[in-house]
Parts: sequence; C-alpha cells; structure tokens
Amino acid sequence: MTQSAYSLEYIASLVGGVIKGNADHRALSIARILVDSRKVVDPELSLFVALVGERNDGHVYITDLIAQGVRHFMVMRWDDNYDALPA
Repeated sequence: MTQSAYSLEYIASLVGGVIKGNADHRALSIARILVDSRKVVDPELSLFVALVGERNDGHVYITDLIAQGVRHFMVMRWDDNYDALPA
C-alpha cells in the first residue's frame, strides 16, 4: 500500500480551510488522517478531523488528543481554550 503525505497548506486549500497557529506548520507533511480519537498513531504527523454526527461530536475529543501529542486539527469551530493548551 502506498502512503502519501500532504502539507497542511494543501489540505486547507482543498477544503477551503484556514490555518491557525504556528505559520511554520503550513508546509508540515501530514501522513495520517484521523477520525477516531482512539486510533492515534504518529500524533505529530496526524491531522484529526472533528466529525459531527447525530450521536457524536469529534470536537469533544480535541483536549484529549492534544494531551496525546496531536497538534493538527480540522474543525468546524474552534474553542479559544485550546490555545492555552501545550503546543
């Protein structure tokens, strides 16, 4: 299986997103897309997509994922409290 990596800037351009935080991360390569907070592998190379459904909201897992080392998130809403968490 071939694994590809894409920059945060490229991913943001595909979805019409805005990159917040450290500008140096724009060129960072993302090797893994996460939608399940229980399956974190290579947190520094992962992008967590906070999906919102009828029974679950991925945004509630962001604080725990930050504690696990994930630093890159695709969200529909940002809580300013996340900015106070360790970078």
